[in-house]
Amino acid sequence: MNKEKLNWNGLTEQQQEFTERIVNREIFTICNELLQGEEIYFDNEYIEEEDTYKEIFQFFIVSKWLYEHLQSISGCVTEFKGLYIWGRCDFNQGLDMNSELKQIAKNIIK
Repeated sequence: MNKEKLNWNGLTEQQQEFTERIVNREIFTICNELLQGEEIYFDNEYIEEEDTYKEIFQFFIVSKWLYEHLQSISGCVTEFKGLYIWGRCDFNQGLDMNSELKQIAKNIIK
């Protein structure tokens, strides 16, 4: 069985390149200020073990393609005024290290 070597990010080189492509092409801009004071509801699964929902730290306008892929893996997403919004639940690291984006890359590049 031939296993590909994983990089520092836990991905194959192809998966890493795809993750970086997602960041560069499918995430348009951060939009925290746009959503201030608005009542917006996100797809956000309840975490029974923690008796809470995922905490969202940043909001990004993303492509419909990325919105649909995030939705398929239970990412925090919503549509707002014709825009597709992703609620990022981690911070203090590059977008290419985000677990949801890496999962999408792994699902597509096996």
